[in-house]
Amino acid sequence: MQDDEKDYYVLWLMGYDLLGRYYSDRLELDKEVDIYQLGVQHIQVTTGPHYERIRANLGNAMEVREAGLKAGLPGAFSRRPRNLPPMNEKGRDPVNMLPSDVVQNIFMRLSFPERVRLKQVCRSWATYIQNTPDLWKIWDFRDCKRPVLYGDILKISDMAQNICYEAYLKNILIPDLDNALELVFTVIETTPGILYKLEINFCTTMFDEYHYFSQSRIEGLRKLRSLKLPLDDSTQFVSLFASGNFPVLEDVFLFGDSPRHVETHALCFDIPGPGDPEFKTFPAMKWLRIGSQRSTSSIQDHRNDFIFGVDLDKPTVSLDPGSLNNLVAMMPNLESFIYVRVKSRCIGKEEEIFQTRINLRGNEKLREIILTQSILINFPILPLNCKIVIIDSCDALPRVTEEEEDTGLIRYLAPLPHEDPYAFDAEEYKSIEKFDASCAERMTDYDSLYLFGIFDPEKLTDFSIRYWVRKFTMNVRFGDDIIEAPRPWRIDEPGLTPAHYITRMLPRLKIFDISCTAAKDATLRVFRDLRDLEYINVAGCLVTFRGVWFLLTGEWNEGYSNEVFQTPTRGRQHWESRLKTIILMKCPKISKAAIAWLENQGISTGRDIRDGSLDYLDRWKPEMADW
Repeated sequence: MQDDEKDYYVLWLMGYDLLGRYYSDRLELDKEVDIYQLGVQHIQVTTGPHYERIRANLGNAMEVREAGLKAGLPGAFSRRPRNLPPMNEKGRDPVNMLPSDVVQNIFMRLSFPERVRLKQVCRSWATYIQNTPDLWKIWDFRDCKRPVLYGDILKISDMAQNICYEAYLKNILIPDLDNALELVFTVIETTPGILYKLEINFCTTMFDEYHYFSQSRIEGLRKLRSLKLPLDDSTQFVSLFASGNFPVLEDVFLFGDSPRHVETHALCFDIPGPGDPEFKTFPAMKWLRIGSQRSTSSIQDHRNDFIFGVDLDKPTVSLDPGSLNNLVAMMPNLESFIYVRVKSRCIGKEEEIFQTRINLRGNEKLREIILTQSILINFPILPLNCKIVIIDSCDALPRVTEEEEDTGLIRYLAPLPHEDPYAFDAEEYKSIEKFDASCAERMTDYDSLYLFGIFDPEKLTDFSIRYWVRKFTMNVRFGDDIIEAPRPWRIDEPGLTPAHYITRMLPRLKIFDISCTAAKDATLRVFRDLRDLEYINVAGCLVTFRGVWFLLTGEWNEGYSNEVFQTPTRGRQHWESRLKTIILMKCPKISKAAIAWLENQGISTGRDIRDGSLDYLDRWKPEMADW
């Protein structure tokens, strides 16, 4: 049989997510079996040589059905949820139409220990799953459309008695929550297999009194390497870090999103420190993330992206003074630390939390720190080899007093008490200038520090802006409002913008990200003085090729017409710029011809003019591998 005449078996499981959006997860098996996993809203089984044509027309169930009929496939049919026949009706289950060897091939492919996601516990698959319990290594209930019942978890637990590697319980509806949770932990404790990753995040806030970490359950979780849990009770958090029964735990993500704690102090608690009888160590811990679920959702993949988003409307875990130091002290081998804290909801604790200091000098393996929302850092005691620091939202920051200046502690600056926030006093200006200079001298060892956030110009003064940009020596990320601020920032001269301060105070800047801002060509002119600049992201900005040409050559009135594209080597030998990457995605004023010309010059633009794909991460990632 020729390849073009060979029958192909295509199984579509199509559905919609919790928001009603159509989604498609495709899992390649081989040339003979191709599975589309889209839930269980519609099931379509076709056989024939033209499945590529059908796949190209895959849109909704009706389109698939019509495409199959037009292709003349004998097994083409469609079945909708409202018309689902009884599961025990012989011959009506679409999966039953597949030959047994094809079904076995499917499940053998799904048995690989890689991340295989099943969007739904489809009852039509239950028979095949139960017949091969040793093949299933992952529970994945994420984003299920219908409520997940107690019996569903019981079935899966029975199937996974031999071995289970990962369990995901996220964004699902469980009517009988207490019994379901109890069953999950019972299975984890009793299964002879190894569960190394557990993720729980229910669409409910009715489990506030439920404690995951009772002494009996902790023993069952002692083999975990990755843990993600919602914490709506401080005792859960404390019991986790006081247990000391996680010798191989490497990755922890803890969050609290319950709206009922908005006006209480239930999320504020202390962590035992060195010398305390309850103080434990986590020698294998490498990644620690604490914050609200939405706040850190876009940070979880931060190693592949430089653009972060933080939702500051949700409450999250808050630590009392000193607790952060104690927490990090438990993890001597910590490599990545993310702490996202929204504005404190702790009654009477706000001022204390603002005084929190983090001593990370003892964590020499720490390579990455992400701290947001008013977390104050004592920069002189950061590890010298730390590569990234991200700080977000600097509103409502305390002022630096004269006594604190003498101690050398780096503090953020709050607006000065002037009626006009943009006016300044000469004596105060001199004092701030002196303080900034001392801080800058201590910051010379840090080569890669990020500053990210949406800054409110009404809450920042000239001094605070000057102070913030003064501290950072290499890499800076600013939010929408700080670039081209609507009002002048008067320090040295009228009309001086933060962009001018960056060029004056950060001459060694190598990476800059002003994506999705109102930056125009005038902003790029300011950055021309950064001789060491290697990477700039202006995605979504209104820059033109005139500004890009100026960054590369220093020529403002030339090089932005189509004539440049006819001379590919023009000016290249005279370029003083070290720019290797200029991200120009979604820049409406940059033409495809300009993109092609830049690519020919060896400048990565992050924009594939052939298909518009977002390939800039893959291009930049090899150079950032040591980050």
